[in-house]
Amino acid sequence: VGWSQGALVAQMYAQMHGTSTLSDLVLFGSIYDPKIIYPRKPLYDPSGALISGGPNVKKPPPPEVRNTDIDSLEDFTLPGTICDEAALCYSKLALAVDPVKGAWDELHEFNILNPALVHVPTMVLVGAQDPYTSWDAQRELFDRLGTEDKAMCVLPGCDHAAHILKARKMFVRAVAGFLLRKDEF
Repeated sequence: VGWSQGALVAQMYAQMHGTSTLSDLVLFGSIYDPKIIYPRKPLYDPSGALISGGPNVKKPPPPEVRNTDIDSLEDFTLPGTICDEAALCYSKLALAVDPVKGAWDELHEFNILNPALVHVPTMVLVGAQDPYTSWDAQRELFDRLGTEDKAMCVLPGCDHAAHILKARKMFVRAVAGFLLRKDEF
């Protein structure tokens, strides 16, 4: 299961390794959009030193950005999907285990994503009210997958974080149903 930007990572892995290492793939709240081309950083700094793209790279580390209460709750966009007490608990735990935001500074690597190269059985799962996904992009992702063994599920009344909100049972049932689809009853 890949979620959000992690769905891009999972899709890339599936493209590269396919059915030799994966039996099934779930792309949840994927931010894949074929219309977006992520820009590449410059290869050289102003002095002419190589800073990306080669074996002798002297790439500076990305700046550390502290995670905040507000940042940790940014995926909860629909009122009423999580109570205040649960949100505060989530934020406290998120900040304890992830006090520094992950640096997604090489997004251009995802420009090679191509759903037609995914031959692993795949479920595209999205919240009906997910503000980070495009409906057109989700449909295109699903339609272009390189496998006939695929499913798309839209979770009604859900946003980007359906797996940890009040609708989490619906999320679990959708994923379990896909993963167990070939089991005999």
